[in-house]
Amino acid sequence: MIRGIKYVALFAGALVLANCVPTPAPIETPRPTNIDLPVTGPSQTSRDYRAYYARLQQQLLTHGQLRRDGGGPDTPITKRMLVDNFAEIALKTEYSFTNSAILNRRTNQPQSVTKYTKPVRAKMFFGANVSPKDKAKDQAEVSRYLTRLSKLTDLPVGMTNGQANMLIYVLDADEIRQIDTTLKQVVPGMPKAAVDRIKALKRAEQCVVLPSTAVNRPNEIEISIVIVRAEQPDLMRLSCFHEEIAQGFGLGNDSPRARPTIFNDDNEFATLTSHDELLLRLLYDRRLAVGLKPADALAVVEVIAAEYFAGDS
Repeated sequence: MIRGIKYVALFAGALVLANCVPTPAPIETPRPTNIDLPVTGPSQTSRDYRAYYARLQQQLLTHGQLRRDGGGPDTPITKRMLVDNFAEIALKTEYSFTNSAILNRRTNQPQSVTKYTKPVRAKMFFGANVSPKDKAKDQAEVSRYLTRLSKLTDLPVGMTNGQANMLIYVLDADEIRQIDTTLKQVVPGMPKAAVDRIKALKRAEQCVVLPSTAVNRPNEIEISIVIVRAEQPDLMRLSCFHEEIAQGFGLGNDSPRARPTIFNDDNEFATLTSHDELLLRLLYDRRLAVGLKPADALAVVEVIAAEYFAGDS
């Protein structure tokens, strides 16, 4: 996976990479706060990462990847495909943590319907080495994307200067290695194994999201934390924003069979596709209740998806 670990779910005290497993005692619901990021100059490692990602983006573009067209005649979508992909991406989980270690990778355990139920207010934080130009560009791109997500989810979604329940950090390698204080302040009680795993992100792991649910409402997302590597060029950063933010809304798993989508490992698409828009519309349809078990959820999804394809032969 080029983006590497992309989805880390923090469900009421358990850190889960697209997974939800039995956990220790729940923590208090986290309160979004302004965090003072560590200020360090770029190390040689950070400069090397920047050069590496520039080469990688060019390589992907040369091979026709990182598409922004949302799909087309070469990527048809059927009702059956949509329902099956929803089952894989929204109703299964991928990774799991305990307090001390990573457990299973790609366990694909069933997961009940999990999503935001309140307005989503996002705030961005930038490391010391992000240029004013990149900062302005990223803020504008994310703001436009949140407007799009608001239309798809029928929730109020947008940027804020006040209290936020989606925190987006754009940090270089040096700052990520010093992010433990930030994570512990934003989500008190986060397992040490989770914090250590984020601090130790590998070069191939370009971005990550950590959604957390309320203590007494384990399928209602309370806050999501998105971390994006600042060394990436524009299109790769944009790709991270699109995928991590959407996964923070509840589409937590990947599927190698899904297409066209940003929720797989092949990097064919850089930005949210027409297929992914349908996944979000399904997830946030009011008929699909928070906490609904996978089998019951799929029965509802079949009905909604049939409405989307009612005119198809």
